Amino acid sequence: MMLYAGHLFYTNTNDWSKFVFLDEVHFNSRDLRKKKVLGPKNDKVFVKTDTCLSTSFSMSSMVRYDGSMFVSPYRQTNDQFNARDFIIEALKSKFILPGDILFMDNAAVHTGCETFQVLCLVLEGLNITLRFLPAYSPELNPIELCFGYVKNFIRRHRSDLEMDLHGLVSIAFLLLCQKPDTIKSFFKKAIRKWHD
Repeated sequence: MMLYAGHLFYTNTNDWSKFVFLDEVHFNSRDLRKKKVLGPKNDKVFVKTDTCLSTSFSMSSMVRYDGSMFVSPYRQTNDQFNARDFIIEALKSKFILPGDILFMDNAAVHTGCETFQVLCLVLEGLNITLRFLPAYSPELNPIELCFGYVKNFIRRHRSDLEMDLHGLVSIAFLLLCQKPDTIKSFFKKAIRKWHD
């Protein structure tokens, strides 16, 4: 509980414009389809789809309070080397800047024994603070709300926009990036700002 309260205190006493939140998401087409449809009372309703139900892939993403996002390409694996490469790519593209505070959970992909120490040295050398979220607290990471937005978009539009899962994910992320106020509201919800 102290870590949880400490995190809330830290996030509410620092400049949100310096915050960068990171996490990974997995997309599985079987889980991203409409589950409820309307039909005649007491009749079974079958939903037919022409889209592939065996597509599965992972992505990493970062989000800032200004509404900007940095998203990885699709990949089949999600390991410590993918996480390291994604962070390095964000540094090269200047999405993470000196003085920023990078938040992530303590998942094994972030703290892998073969990559973590080097990554810490790189971040420290660039004056970037690394902070871990309290264990089992995804509600403190605004990127989780972004992922929920993307997955809900896919569920709502999957049968309307007969396209593959990769295309729908790309469209959903692009639409979300055009809504900085929505992303700011995700930050406020996750960080639980004590005063306005």
